[in-house]
Amino acid sequence: PSGNNAQTCTQIIRVNHVSDWVVEFPQDETAICTDIDLQFPVPVITSESCELIAVSYEDTQFNVVTDACYKIARQGTIINWCVVGDNIDEEVVEVPENQLGLPFPACDLDGDGDCDERTFRDSWNGTDFPGAADAGQDGAPDNDIDQDPWDGYITFEQTIKVIDNVDPVFADGCNVPDVCIEDNSCGAIITLPEPAIQDCSPDVTVTVESDLGSGYGPFIDVAPGTYTVTYSAMDNCGNSNACQTSFIVEDCKKPTPYCKNGLIIELMTVDPAMVEVWATDFDAGSFDNCPGDVQISFSADVSDINKTFNCDHVGQQSIEIWVTDASGNQDYCSTFVFIQANMGQCPMIDDPLVAGLVETEDNDAISGVEININSAMGFDFNQTTQNDGTFSTNVPVNEDYTITPIKDDNPLNGVSTYDLVLITKHILGVNPLNSPYKLIAADVNKSGTITTFDLVTLRKLILFVVDEFPNNTSWRFIPTDFDFANPANPFETSFPEVININNIANNVPNADFVAIKVGDVNNNASLSAGLDDRNATETFVFQTNDISLKAGETYTVDFSAKELAILGYQFTMDFDQEALDFVEILPGQANTENFGLSLLEEGVITSSWHNGDITKINARDILFSLVFTAKLDAQLSDLMNLNSSYTQAEAYNSKGEIVDIELEFNGVSNTNQFELYQNSPNPFNGNTKIAFQLPTPSTATLTISDVNGKVVEVIKGDYSKGYNEINIDQKSLGANGVFYYQLDTQNYFGSERGFFYCKS
Repeated sequence: PSGNNAQTCTQIIRVNHVSDWVVEFPQDETAICTDIDLQFPVPVITSESCELIAVSYEDTQFNVVTDACYKIARQGTIINWCVVGDNIDEEVVEVPENQLGLPFPACDLDGDGDCDERTFRDSWNGTDFPGAADAGQDGAPDNDIDQDPWDGYITFEQTIKVIDNVDPVFADGCNVPDVCIEDNSCGAIITLPEPAIQDCSPDVTVTVESDLGSGYGPFIDVAPGTYTVTYSAMDNCGNSNACQTSFIVEDCKKPTPYCKNGLIIELMTVDPAMVEVWATDFDAGSFDNCPGDVQISFSADVSDINKTFNCDHVGQQSIEIWVTDASGNQDYCSTFVFIQANMGQCPMIDDPLVAGLVETEDNDAISGVEININSAMGFDFNQTTQNDGTFSTNVPVNEDYTITPIKDDNPLNGVSTYDLVLITKHILGVNPLNSPYKLIAADVNKSGTITTFDLVTLRKLILFVVDEFPNNTSWRFIPTDFDFANPANPFETSFPEVININNIANNVPNADFVAIKVGDVNNNASLSAGLDDRNATETFVFQTNDISLKAGETYTVDFSAKELAILGYQFTMDFDQEALDFVEILPGQANTENFGLSLLEEGVITSSWHNGDITKINARDILFSLVFTAKLDAQLSDLMNLNSSYTQAEAYNSKGEIVDIELEFNGVSNTNQFELYQNSPNPFNGNTKIAFQLPTPSTATLTISDVNGKVVEVIKGDYSKGYNEINIDQKSLGANGVFYYQLDTQNYFGSERGFFYCKS
């Protein structure tokens, strides 16, 4: 504090490395081998502190020794990597402690109480003792370009004689694995394995003799049978051992069955009428890869060689013809026998009736389901269910049948964003689906589980990103009389989707199925066409600002909504692609995965958003934003609207009720107005569709006329609020060329006109 400065001092500390480690090499020895694990002593390092010492040795074996089995000359090398320098070699030949010329105990470098001929210190050769006092002394023997005087390299040779009277040991025995013949040759290629040998001596000779000959092989075309192998092992000390084993070459290839393509056999006119047939009657030349006769039977039991048929078997009967070879291998082929009774041997038997009903779990009948009834004998029947969901047909008696329902059309039927809401609640455990059929409907990707992957697949369908279920059909069918082992998890065990009838003899009137619309977990799929009379009492209103667009400018259109608590919504947004060029979607409450862009070339964006719980939409929230570049000067409200042309426009309130959707520009709605769209495709050949939008459910009349004003077709019907379409068949127009169409409704004054061209 008074400003006085302290004096400074400097201290220098030098750390010198002294290589004072010592190694004692093992003495020469004669080892007597008492077991196969012969161990030899190793060098002993003492006075090692911070050194990095490596020990290695190289053996040279001499097999001609007078007083032992063999001799090993072991050249040992010790390297201290801390001081060895750039040249790894011995620059100083060290001498043992008994030749240093030092008196005892100074010569006892390792402190073991003696001065022997096997103990060395790095670079001590009896003349120079580097580093004894100072690691930096001059005149050190090491001439590497480093700062230490040691070469870090010591060598020594030890002689080891081995007396070996122990026989070689087959470490893992001498097992030879059995061999299977799996090709048509009936002969195997055998190469015997070499056994693992343990012995004191490193040189062991193994010879092998077998029923196949001398040596390991390979032996070619070895026939099935049991073979004996003897291994003999002898080491270079004259000790020997043998190991014998056997192995089997087996014919593992199944025989090849050939069946005649059915036989027609008449019952004998005896009382009672019958006929006996033999399995060999149906054999068309079955054979095996190996010599020997094959046995023909009606089953895996080789004694099952004949069958008796009577009047109960009239008609086609399925049979199996089994072929068994000499090794017991089996295979079979399927054929049939058609039993006839043309001489009045049997009373007449009517063909039994197969009938059933297809309906939902709510007992609503399903029409238009294709019913396939097939038998292995070639009977193939196809029918579609009637309006009441029924089907029926007579089938030949005494055959096996499989009944398979098929309906794979309109995958979007009954599917909406509300189904995503319900499936999400099930996954979260908030409100589990309450029937096995709803759970199967929720398994959209047919994985046997209900996960978010099902939600992703279903949303892609709603958004028209895909037009079918990638791994599923639109409808699935479960036999009505099937009882699920665990209704809360129908995937716990497999469930049937067909009905099998074996050896039918009587009518089967109850081949009933429960129909499941995949993706529809609230059971609202349309089972027949009709007027949509949902009469929504609420409206979910999207809001955005009307903008005066200038060509070449890019605009971000923000969408919000009037306040309403909803579970989800979906819609189709049309924009005029002649005036607007779509750029991108900016996420808000909805993300990019909530939109489908596969229809952009048609000026269409689809959307589907949902939550697992009720969401309160606030007017200040940005739901999403669309970025467009204007191609023309125009007003935004004239270029964009919400409708149901693809994805149905609707939202869902807290009770799961459908809510209407509107789009307002500065508070003025342009949704659900009357609109008649251009037919698509245009031009067309075959069929086209005319779509229109109605503000309320109504009766509408579509009138089509030619260029001269002559009316060629009139279509009248009841249509639902929102988007509708009518399919037109070219054949109904009666000609090719240009036509006009006009739509009139009972609740809307006026009509719209358009035209289309019918290609020849």
